Amino acid sequence: MQYDYDFVYRLRSELIWLRKGTKQKEGIVYPHTVLQELLYYMCVDEVHTYIDLCGIDVDEDEDEEWDEWIYYLFEDMGLVENLYTIGYVIEDSIYHFSRWNEPVFHLDKIET
Repeated sequence: MQYDYDFVYRLRSELIWLRKGTKQKEGIVYPHTVLQELLYYMCVDEVHTYIDLCGIDVDEDEDEEWDEWIYYLFEDMGLVENLYTIGYVIEDSIYHFSRWNEPVFHLDKIET
């Protein structure tokens, strides 16, 4: 995969997959690729922005932050750690850009 029109098209296609999945399915729509995890992460980030812009008061006294569910879904913080790493991500890593479309997460939950 290259960072070009094909990437943007693929990102849009995955967003459509996510939207359709959440409308048509009861329960959790699990991400299977790094790109799908990235979409979840970007959506939560947008909600943070919306909350800040609207001045919505989020109760900080809760035991858990409202947005921690995403890390339970991801089962780790690998995406975030690799997005903001200072060094290079090695090619063998599932988080290397060339492998973002490969199904690697929740393989037992892929519907055919």
